[in-house]
Amino acid sequence: SYSFCTLLIKNMIFNVTVTYFETNFNVEANETTTGQGLKQEFSETSGTDIDKFDLLFEGQVLKDNIPVIQQGVLPDCVVEADATPKERARLRLINTFGTEGITPERMRAEIEKGESCDNDLVLDFILSEFFRIRIWSHEGGMYSTAITTRNLQVIRDLIVHVPDYKAISVFHCLHFLPTNTDVLNTVIDLDVPIGELAPNLCVTLTDDDAGWIKKLFLRGWKIPLARFIYCVPPKVVAVISSFGDVDYNVSLSGPEPNIIPIVRIGSDDVINAIRIPDCKLNTTDSSNMTPLMHAACMGRTNTCKHLLKLGADPTKRDAKNRSLLYWALCALKETVYEVTAAVLEGFPSATESDFSGPNGSTCLTLACSRKPVNQQLISLFLRTPTTSFLDAVDEFRYTAAMHCLRSGNIESYEEIIKLGGKPPSDSFLWETLKLQCNAYRRFVKLHLVEFLVLKYPEFLNRQDPKSGHTPLMLSCIKGNLLVAEKLVLLGADVPPIAKICMSKIARSISNTNQGTH
Repeated sequence: SYSFCTLLIKNMIFNVTVTYFETNFNVEANETTTGQGLKQEFSETSGTDIDKFDLLFEGQVLKDNIPVIQQGVLPDCVVEADATPKERARLRLINTFGTEGITPERMRAEIEKGESCDNDLVLDFILSEFFRIRIWSHEGGMYSTAITTRNLQVIRDLIVHVPDYKAISVFHCLHFLPTNTDVLNTVIDLDVPIGELAPNLCVTLTDDDAGWIKKLFLRGWKIPLARFIYCVPPKVVAVISSFGDVDYNVSLSGPEPNIIPIVRIGSDDVINAIRIPDCKLNTTDSSNMTPLMHAACMGRTNTCKHLLKLGADPTKRDAKNRSLLYWALCALKETVYEVTAAVLEGFPSATESDFSGPNGSTCLTLACSRKPVNQQLISLFLRTPTTSFLDAVDEFRYTAAMHCLRSGNIESYEEIIKLGGKPPSDSFLWETLKLQCNAYRRFVKLHLVEFLVLKYPEFLNRQDPKSGHTPLMLSCIKGNLLVAEKLVLLGADVPPIAKICMSKIARSISNTNQGTH
């Protein structure tokens, strides 16, 4: 009975076995020894700080102010000294490696073993808090090593046991391992902050990433859509479309509250999938340009079609009175025809004012002035109801016919004249021929010279009012041998050249070693 045991022990000293880190210590006690007294005896025997452990008997912590025999501790009982997890981890590491062998490099090497990694050993290192600064290090630290080796258990242990890692964002993982969904799912499930998805990381997304992106939505993430404007895979687009909680107020640079960055360089899949609010379709930037204008000038044919289908207003003008068609004509040469044709097709109600530009220019003059010449583009506007603009004069005082002639586009020039356009003045035609006589070799248009001389025979031997030189003289003085040869073949008078320009020709021969010419 309990009373019988008490009588046996009264006025006697007995030993209690205390187990600490698999080491047994014998501690003396008597009938009056309390839990606190037993702790003090053990502390003195083992040399352990009294604040670093608690005494447990049969899983229960011994109470400090009650005699231990009243708590069931009798001779030959085994009491466990329960140290803090940190102390236990430290002692286990010291017993395994010794003080000199505990290094971050050793732990990183253990993590890098991958599936054969001793995760319990790594956990001891984490709990012991050895080298906390090195653990925290992003570059070459345990966290980055665990991510790159896909050691999910170590990632969990770091986030759970080290407060600093709880603050590392989800998207920080992408810096170390861009496309590993297991790692991202693990981190997201531990409820760490989401953070900001950098644009350069979006490029690495694949269809497998749809799962963790969906988890972010479920956690209330509002997608900064401007960060997803690269070639996002279809499954990710489907997730974006199904949730639709999109932040349209984030742009790649600056605080512009619009979808302009998306329509400028976003993939067609993203643009077709997202639900653009009506209030955002005609939003403008600081230059009063709409998303439709930006899509047109970037040559985004499919985007223009999509925005027009959604109801974007094609009649808007920017701060400098430039129209949608003006911006379509500013697209690169590879896409200008397709995007302009798409705008015209989606804008059947266009009026004459929609074909006019700033400073008196028109879409026709703009198309004719483009370099290089785009015959298809000019024909596109000649087929539209813009014939009233055939003689319109732009800021350079040029008509469409004048632009075509100067650029050597004879086909469009003749088509404009045939439709009723006014031919350029005699002085303009003469100046055009003179420019060809004075042009450098790579800018010479021999077909234009031939057209002007055959169309206007009086130009062949006309003397310039200022210099008195004929076209053949001008070309020889300039050393323009290609034009000179063409003019001779067309019947230009040669004798005057031999007399007036002999010294110039001789100088050209000696300088260029072109004796045959």
